[in-house]
Amino acid sequence: MIDVGTCEEDTKLFVNSSTKEAEYAALSHCWGLTQPITLTKASLESMQRRLVFSDSSKTFKDAVNITRRLGIQYLWIDSLCILQDRDDLSDWEAEAPKMSDIYNSATVTISAASSTDTSGGLFPDAADRKEKHRAIELSSLSPSGEPEVVHVRVRTIDHFDISETAHASVPRENPQLRTRGWVLQEDLLSPRMLYFGKEELTWICSTYTRCECRLRPAPPIPHPFRTESSTIEKTEEHTAFLDLQWLPIIMEYTRRNLTVPSDRVFALAGLANYMETTTTDTYFCGLWYEDMAFQMLWYVDRVDCPEGVQARLPQPYAQSWSWMSVPGPISYYERYPAGNTPSHPAIRSQDAIEPLLRVLNVGRVPLDWDNLVGKVQACPATIFAHVMRVEYDTETREWKPLDAVVEDFDTANLRVNIDTHEDNEILNNGGPSNYVFILAGRWVGHGLTYIPMEAVCILARSMPPEAGDLVDTAAKLQLEVLGGKEEDSPQDMTLPELSKSYERIGLVRRAGSIDKWRQSVDMEVVYLF
Repeated sequence: MIDVGTCEEDTKLFVNSSTKEAEYAALSHCWGLTQPITLTKASLESMQRRLVFSDSSKTFKDAVNITRRLGIQYLWIDSLCILQDRDDLSDWEAEAPKMSDIYNSATVTISAASSTDTSGGLFPDAADRKEKHRAIELSSLSPSGEPEVVHVRVRTIDHFDISETAHASVPRENPQLRTRGWVLQEDLLSPRMLYFGKEELTWICSTYTRCECRLRPAPPIPHPFRTESSTIEKTEEHTAFLDLQWLPIIMEYTRRNLTVPSDRVFALAGLANYMETTTTDTYFCGLWYEDMAFQMLWYVDRVDCPEGVQARLPQPYAQSWSWMSVPGPISYYERYPAGNTPSHPAIRSQDAIEPLLRVLNVGRVPLDWDNLVGKVQACPATIFAHVMRVEYDTETREWKPLDAVVEDFDTANLRVNIDTHEDNEILNNGGPSNYVFILAGRWVGHGLTYIPMEAVCILARSMPPEAGDLVDTAAKLQLEVLGGKEEDSPQDMTLPELSKSYERIGLVRRAGSIDKWRQSVDMEVVYLF
């Protein structure tokens, strides 16, 4: 923690080696292109004596002043409270999953929403406010009788709209902070937020919201994660509710920027830890087990990423069946058809896709057993589903069944979404032809649905021969779950071998009718890596 002291000369880093407890504030900020002051092993001792902020760390200095004036003694800032040595990431990797506790337990989180980097400070420039937000200057007297200037701006017509936290008379700028991937969980987990925006100062908590332009407080913006995790009772209802919130969060998260693409795993670890703590569900590489059959049905959104994704993140960050393996915007088909509101169960109808996969087991071998939501050595999913072997004709660019024939399977109807350019190049260059369509769901979404276009499939490719060790690891994990007896597997099915082990490369729609699939294609147990 940073001990803010009573003045600048008293500000220093406080290393807590006792059981002392105290209130503290946390800072949510954007690093930007400037290099802020950071904590390293070399600077640790001097920072414990005194912290001195440079011009490139004005946001930190302002946050210290605000914390002090709020009567709070301690402040948490990531770059100053986690070691940032580039040649030793052990402290950073250990602390990243604790973000849920850090922000969820803070008395207040200070959000530097008006700054694009740490040199900008918490308070927007007066000229910027006047130019961009139609502010005018009025002369006034302070309570002590001293002359001062008050900046006044025109308010929006609909100033009772609680969906936005600021109400300028011109369209509100999306703060740079809101484009950053790391900041999403900070916003979601903090019980109280002070937003220092370009337009105004805003307060948000579980009780109400308050901004400078309203005459009275507004109702709170609905938020499922502000409650302190230790006070939540784990129930099936609460688990199902948070599972429904997860997919919109993921779609928002994958559209935000990360300076380091591999941070895709770490920047959500705090939120994942919060959900594992407060629900009965289990987290596997960005997906939740109790809803995994649906959550596997993601696709790379070509609308928000027209050029597509070049390649997957390499191991050990995520498995191919996880959206975490693809550094780009992903989407899900509607969780509810258009016109239905998830928050009102009385009017809820069916999802756009009815999942048909049976996820028998997911094995998780993390690199660090103290961090179950971080990087993994292996995380194979054991799937029981209809599996059709197919091949890709590089001349006609069509997919053709090999063994089983689904009568109403029409290659002209297929909508194939390949995850990455890398996978697409392997296909079109005549790479390995051991591909399968794994029946994953039935399309039941809004609009006219033709029966021959019901099937939604995961497109997968056989694992290479050198993946034999991974497959053996998956078999051992599955046997551990079954108590060491393979005959205890569902319907006495044997566990998959390398020949039935696959990696996902895309998602397919309109692959025939479900009835024809069931008549023509056998169900198998396969591994997805």
